[in-house]
Amino acid sequence: MSSTLRWMIWPLIGFSFLCGSLSAGCQNEPGSANSAANEKGAADSRAAPEGATIRGIITAAESSPFEFDLTTLPVTITEHVVYKPLPLPPDWGTRTDEQRDQWVKEFQETDAGKEFFAEREARLKNQRRFQVELEADGSFEVYDVPAGNYNLFGRKNIEVAGKNYAVEVFGQIELQDVDELVSPPLPIAVTRLLSVGEAAPDFSVDSLANAGNNITLAQYQGRPILVYFWTMKNPPVEDETAMLKKTYEVLGPELKLELLAICVDETVDKAVEFITARQLTWPQGGTAGWKHPVFADYGLRAIPASFLIGGDGKLLLTNAEFFREFTDPSRDLTTVIREKVTGAGNASDK
Repeated sequence: MSSTLRWMIWPLIGFSFLCGSLSAGCQNEPGSANSAANEKGAADSRAAPEGATIRGIITAAESSPFEFDLTTLPVTITEHVVYKPLPLPPDWGTRTDEQRDQWVKEFQETDAGKEFFAEREARLKNQRRFQVELEADGSFEVYDVPAGNYNLFGRKNIEVAGKNYAVEVFGQIELQDVDELVSPPLPIAVTRLLSVGEAAPDFSVDSLANAGNNITLAQYQGRPILVYFWTMKNPPVEDETAMLKKTYEVLGPELKLELLAICVDETVDKAVEFITARQLTWPQGGTAGWKHPVFADYGLRAIPASFLIGGDGKLLLTNAEFFREFTDPSRDLTTVIREKVTGAGNASDK
């Protein structure tokens, strides 16, 4: 039989608190009908298979700070479901968030809307799912997988020596007219999970303004600081910089807020030109690429990212918390930071 297949590792997709974008992982649903079918296929020695056999191995992370039992990692292969797009009105791009929400609510009550969402629910209900059981060495076999596009996803949060980590694996499978697929090794990714209230890890980055000098987090002890990781490769950098500048001009004098921007690009010539042209006055650091230890210490695998740190050196907002704050369109950066630094938002946080 002819076969066309593709297997690739998914990088983690991060999010920006300023541009408000987020990509979510797959949904796991243990005990589904397809999981039962998968187990049945294994029991009957794969007689007359209805689909392909997928074999592979998940390997430990090269730089993991601890050993991990791969058999405890829950992994699922889930069919990728494509939905029809919403029939949005022509002026959708000019509507406010409130107007868009109102349109969706009204559309849901129409016959066309009810049919649209019923079809979407039916597709999700019929989505194929296969539970993946890992051996001690990380190897796995999944039987009777029909042709189609699938997402492999596994995640487990663990605590080691008082620190929280996410252990994850991602993959994408395109399976067409094939009896067997043998994947290349899939390495797990170990990400540090920082929490509000814990001490922010210290770091030292190169100063972009003064070659040969370093900027450390420790030198800001006693003052609240917003640490912003950025790249010239991020299209919204212009808008995000304007928002940061506005907030810094207000809260710098008001709260003695410090702002440290850290460029992650390997070469910073364009970044320096950008900073100079816009007359940005706050300190600018650089990591000269992704091999700097600050990425592991702060659990970063996507840029832009931001962290708000109090004068006592403890985290007031992690990057994930920034995103949650901005799910409310009425919230702006200046208000959120003011509340966290002054403690005004603590009552509502409890």
